[in-house]
Amino acid sequence: MAQYVYAVASVTKRFDTAPGFTWYRGCANNAHRLVPGAYRHSIDEESVTEDFLISLPVHAGNRAFDPWEIYSLMQHHGVPTRLLDWSKSPLAALFFALDFQEATYPRGANPVVWVLNPFSLNQLVHGKPAVMVPRVGYGPPDMADLVSSYLPDALRPTASFASGTRIEGPVAVEPTFTNARLIAQAGCFTVHGTADSPLEELVGLSDDLFVIEIDRTATQNLRGQLEQLGYRGDVIYPDLDHLAKRIVSDYSA
Repeated sequence: MAQYVYAVASVTKRFDTAPGFTWYRGCANNAHRLVPGAYRHSIDEESVTEDFLISLPVHAGNRAFDPWEIYSLMQHHGVPTRLLDWSKSPLAALFFALDFQEATYPRGANPVVWVLNPFSLNQLVHGKPAVMVPRVGYGPPDMADLVSSYLPDALRPTASFASGTRIEGPVAVEPTFTNARLIAQAGCFTVHGTADSPLEELVGLSDDLFVIEIDRTATQNLRGQLEQLGYRGDVIYPDLDHLAKRIVSDYSA
């Protein structure tokens, strides 16, 4: 764990960012690229979004959702989108990197944690050194229109946005929503535009995107240390299923 903390500190010092201004993404396999699910699986995002919207009222009752909150719910419940999950917590990211079944893990693969300066990403792509707020009605009009252009057409807030031009490059956004998972995971997102190339191939980002590789032989020990630090399944995934799983694990050990 000490080596990981040192690696994180080294990268953030290089970024010269304040705590919470650096983002992390844990991946179980170092061969995985920074490509969102909709592009990785060649899914028609518009179709799956419309399908999700048809059934959402059955599960949500009369609650009104912001379009970005719906998009986030799709991502967190496994629907392929153009969103990539990140966290402002390096330990939460490490949890995700180590959250795999040993028996199904590819031979020769190592978990990794990607480290991103989101301000530099938005400066590079949009000329704005700021993390944008993905919520309808928030922010200056030009930034609000820019962020809304990343939504699937089915979630565009007004007719003026429908079938609008989508930007090619990605954007870094930080949600304001009260989704329990987002809060527990200190979650934030990058959103791909029309380009389906991996984020790590974006020209000009190499000084603001790093990867920390985790020795596979250390994963069991690191999992134990994360548990001691309070990073357990029912904390990262705050729902009854994960709570029950944790209780069973504790009392059957």
